[in-house]
Amino acid sequence: MDKIIQIVRGMIQKDRLFEKGDLLLAAVSGGCDSVFLLRCLCLLKDELKVELKVAHLNHMLRKGEAERDAEWVKRLSDELSVDCVVESENVRAFAEKKSLSLEEAARVCRYDFLEKVKHKLDADKIVLGHTADDQAETLLLRLLRGSGITGLASMTPKQGHLVRPLLNLRRHDIRKYLDKNGLSYIDDPSNLDLRFTRNIIRHKVIPLIESSINPAVVSVLARTASILSEEDVLLETNAQKDLSRAGKFEGPYLKLDLKAIQNMGVARRRRLLRAAIRALKGDLRNIGSVHIDKTLELVDSGSAGTKINIHSLEVYRDYDSIILGRNVPTAALQYERQVNVPGITTVEEADLALLSSITNSAHVKVDYSASDRAYFDLDHLLLPLCVRNRRPGDRLVPFARKKPKKLKEIFIDDKLPRRERHSIPIIVDRGGILWIPGGRRSDRAPLTSKTERVLCIETRKSSHRD
Repeated sequence: MDKIIQIVRGMIQKDRLFEKGDLLLAAVSGGCDSVFLLRCLCLLKDELKVELKVAHLNHMLRKGEAERDAEWVKRLSDELSVDCVVESENVRAFAEKKSLSLEEAARVCRYDFLEKVKHKLDADKIVLGHTADDQAETLLLRLLRGSGITGLASMTPKQGHLVRPLLNLRRHDIRKYLDKNGLSYIDDPSNLDLRFTRNIIRHKVIPLIESSINPAVVSVLARTASILSEEDVLLETNAQKDLSRAGKFEGPYLKLDLKAIQNMGVARRRRLLRAAIRALKGDLRNIGSVHIDKTLELVDSGSAGTKINIHSLEVYRDYDSIILGRNVPTAALQYERQVNVPGITTVEEADLALLSSITNSAHVKVDYSASDRAYFDLDHLLLPLCVRNRRPGDRLVPFARKKPKKLKEIFIDDKLPRRERHSIPIIVDRGGILWIPGGRRSDRAPLTSKTERVLCIETRKSSHRD
């Protein structure tokens, strides 16, 4: 067995890239790296006890040539007795629709295609032909874009179900092996197009560094990426621990303790916020340092009620927390229903039940300290009673006061989170607001020595009602 094949086998075994019985889906473009990958897997599959299939995406960027490439990959797969799935995608149209560069659009389309085929075939792993050269190029690209450690860690041999068994190989060694054995492959002319940033790095920047600074630059950069990857795993583990201590899910929201975040250093905060966003979003696609920086500004200098948007997420700053969640309508749906007097009224929007009872004043024992109930002189109310959420211009005359106060000001004074204000129930009669359960009551219909009938309204969680 050729030495280069032994190197690949050694990496597969050392990093445990495959399991016995795995169905592997090899991504094959027809270029030298992917052709070597396919031939190498064909040589090793019986020894490794794995099955193999091929996937090829026609990007439709080179009219005529792209179709010939797809046919070539199909013929090669047939020669090697490997099933091949070929599909086409108009990458240029996708790039225009999503406002992406051609490079990025091709990458997104390619990975989406591979994931779709993996699901369709119920494959266990997607095998990619990235080499040490790709690793070095990616690290430089991301360094120039201002990436952090996670970005600079670039590619790993095993990333979920994505595996890269060629990361220890140089591209020129792969070409040498194929040429020596008379094995053909396709040279894609777009790989020479200097309009693409990666090609500038591949054909200009790295050769310049090799010739004038360090001839082993590719190996050095690949090793650096590997070290950063190991450190990234450690930092991510610590971030998950911070998230479990400082974070708490409340329905569709993730609530982070503001004081705990502020007591952390900046680097630790960044990691925590990334972990929180990933926990809600599922990944960090389209999340860059600019989004993390905006969130850090919210932590350091934002005021309560301030909100920013990060793609499909909203980030709020409350009085003592940072709240992350999926986008919700800024104008909440209004609700209003009549209160059963006496009886039980359910308020689903607030997960609340109102229990109303009428008692003779001589038999009632009033507990004014309880925030979950309120007492009124029934004969001084303008029935019917209703429960609803707030309306523009709502005002309340607080108990023992004469001057009305805006509900908005009361919510601010009581430090009620802005995101919760739309669902807070308000008890009203035809004369106005009577009570905000759990909070203020008005000065209307108080109990006096002349009160004969007492209306008591008590609140409970809906799940606790009888």
